[in-house]
Amino acid sequence: MMAAFLVLLTLSFWLALEGMAEAHSPVFLSTGPQGPVRFWREVRDPERAQAFYGRLSAGQAADVIPIQANQGQTIYLRLLVPGARSLAGFQPSVVLVGPQLEGVAPLDLPVPLGPGEGALPIPAMDPPGTSYEPFTQVRYRVPGMLQGTYPATGHYKMVIYDPACQGGPYTAALGRRERFGLLDMLTFPLVWTRVRVWLWK
Repeated sequence: MMAAFLVLLTLSFWLALEGMAEAHSPVFLSTGPQGPVRFWREVRDPERAQAFYGRLSAGQAADVIPIQANQGQTIYLRLLVPGARSLAGFQPSVVLVGPQLEGVAPLDLPVPLGPGEGALPIPAMDPPGTSYEPFTQVRYRVPGMLQGTYPATGHYKMVIYDPACQGGPYTAALGRRERFGLLDMLTFPLVWTRVRVWLWK
């Protein structure tokens, strides 16, 4: 009996490990009142795979995730929205803002551009893609993705906003280099629970 339990526990850990390779390192953005534009902690390693779980409230301007990047590092941004029918009308936008970016800033961008800054909106996918994350067991709609390289060393910003001001949950995936260990495996039930709370809150 004990042997069967240990085998089941080991299999569960390996399944969790396999799922984590798909899930990125989760970062949960608080929904507390912080003003119409909310700034979060700066990302120091933009190539490490991270998933930012956020929620825009109706009428909120934007979530802004600062990024410290070096010239030549890989840009990988992907926007995901839970695939629930109730969120079919939720169409958030993501724009990368920073030095030497060659793009046209959307007219509705809720943050101003500083000196020498440009803006790169995440290109829309037509039709939107789909994704299934086995670790958190969430099906997503994938409205857009951006890949490239950072043109200069400096401070960038990932700006997530909803032009229609409808509000809803989103996941912004940044980077592709996976890094996880035993602690991630041991805490995956807590992470799974937090994702479900984020999804249905």
